[in-house]
Amino acid sequence: MTSPHVPRGSLAPLFEPRAIAIYGASSDPTKIGGRPLDFLKGSGFDGALFPVLGNALLLVAGTISNFSNNRIPAPLEKPKKINWFHLWLFVVIYLVAIIISELSARQHWQQERLAHLFENFYRFGAIVFGGGQALLPLMLTLGLIVWNLINAAILEGADVFVANEGLIKQLPTPLSVHVYRLVWRQMILFAHNIVIFVVIAIIFPKPWNWADLSVIPALLLITLNCVWVALCFGILSTRYRDISPLLFSLVQLLFFMTPIIWNNNTLHQQGADRWAKIVELNPLLHYLEIVRAPLLGDPQHLRHWAVVIGLTVIGWTVALIAMRQYRARVPYWV
Repeated sequence: MTSPHVPRGSLAPLFEPRAIAIYGASSDPTKIGGRPLDFLKGSGFDGALFPVLGNALLLVAGTISNFSNNRIPAPLEKPKKINWFHLWLFVVIYLVAIIISELSARQHWQQERLAHLFENFYRFGAIVFGGGQALLPLMLTLGLIVWNLINAAILEGADVFVANEGLIKQLPTPLSVHVYRLVWRQMILFAHNIVIFVVIAIIFPKPWNWADLSVIPALLLITLNCVWVALCFGILSTRYRDISPLLFSLVQLLFFMTPIIWNNNTLHQQGADRWAKIVELNPLLHYLEIVRAPLLGDPQHLRHWAVVIGLTVIGWTVALIAMRQYRARVPYWV
């Protein structure tokens, strides 16, 4: 009840209380729970202090509230509409820039260099700065670095045995050695490229925490997947030489379907939730997210790790079966 000396609606009882009850505190100043009371007394509070012990009650109340459906409703945001005029304007200017750049190269214009500079700056400037929150420099840089590793494992892995035809026919080495050499070379290139991300991270700093160290097992998983991908596609492309060009076209398509230069969250913000679910079917998305999310400070989702681990187990099972069945035939196929 409000004191008769205090007007109703006054905040004086809150800021100048005559007594304070502290739930979960202890009357023993030597315990952690007794520190709030000791601090209030040391700060000059001369009112009554009542420590209320109720750990069991607090646990029960917290459990009930955790399973309660009475949540604070999230504010409803209207889906953002796509301004198609700006998109088509970008496409038209981009096409005109390409045509002018190509004509200047073929006809040797005096302003050829200027045309090339405009076309390049317009293209890369639109990628880095034109996408707002969808195309941040950190996300774009890291996405391209990880993509280069995955891209090399697929495309160079498809030609790994054909490219080492002489060594395979002349030296009695295991076929997996050529795959290990390929993956090791790509990991060295990845280590060189990650320096670019470090520089960008210094320019655009972000808060770091211990959860970011999950990028280490993520890189180990990607390395394991690079090995089995190179083994499987290497054997398949050695037997069927038309597979390699098809993989090149497929990888180009996957580049635009994978959120490398765009963000999956943008689809949700624009109300395209159905397309966001379709994008989740792309396995490369999950490989990218387990590396990019920790380094960008984004929340990490268990489903990405589950998909990558599952694909790792399945892929290595297929690779081991393929090596057992076709290991002896590869030297004849090359």
